[in-house]
Amino acid sequence: YRSFVKLRRVLLHRQSQITLDFIPWFNLLEWTAATDTGQNLADAQAADLATLALRHFAGTALPYSELAEFYKFVGEDVPLTYELAVDYFRGSFSPVFQRAAQEAAIVVGGTLYARYYDIDYSLISQLRTREEDNGSGQLRTTVPDFDALVHARAGVTATGWERKLAINGKVDEQAQIVTTHNLAALIKRGVAIDPLTQAQAAWDTSKAHLAKAANGHPLRHRKNAAFAWRQTLFYLSLASPATVNQFIENNQMARGLTKEVAGQAAAILQGLTETVHGLQPSAGPFLGWVS
Repeated sequence: YRSFVKLRRVLLHRQSQITLDFIPWFNLLEWTAATDTGQNLADAQAADLATLALRHFAGTALPYSELAEFYKFVGEDVPLTYELAVDYFRGSFSPVFQRAAQEAAIVVGGTLYARYYDIDYSLISQLRTREEDNGSGQLRTTVPDFDALVHARAGVTATGWERKLAINGKVDEQAQIVTTHNLAALIKRGVAIDPLTQAQAAWDTSKAHLAKAANGHPLRHRKNAAFAWRQTLFYLSLASPATVNQFIENNQMARGLTKEVAGQAAAILQGLTETVHGLQPSAGPFLGWVS
């Protein structure tokens, strides 16, 4: 299992991820658990796993493969999205990304999250799929309008993406932003959060990555810092205005940070404060991928 989770699962032309059922002993466990009791447990355990992951690793990506396997086991079609391998990205997304974005519209449409990232969820809710020939006479479902929207948000044209990893990363990041990278889909299915506590934990994770970025590997840690900040915003978007103001007040003092990192943190928080007051972040939203 440890070997599996460390495996780099490359996707070409939106092929399916290598999943847990590729492991022979997992198939035996799944068969053994294939009872009504097992299915009911799997549904509850999916929510438990996501709840615990967000509680203890509030600024970290959720265990996508494990959650997808739980929901597949109970036959529930949950639009969970994966992080793409940017060096193999071919410029288009699978329909699950559009579905996830449309579920996110229900959860965070019109909230602090949508305002900070300037997301028009009313437009996303109206996007449609299209059936296209895959070149071998078979039809496949595509989401060209979603592809175009994400590229536009990233400020990227459809050409030249094959050789520019940072550009691919910018497009993937925008897809993660509009879908909330699985958070909205799980909240809809009963995953519980404590907005203020988890927002603080995610923000602490973001600041830790900013500090690491200042000491080396800046691009990788900037990406992780922006991811944790996005989780922070999601939690705050489900909180009351008083809770958001309390979060801002609690973090006015940059304790234990170098001058450089404290300045970065202050600029990010300033963008949040501006959004709370009905403005767009003057420096733009904090993003992880740059080119």
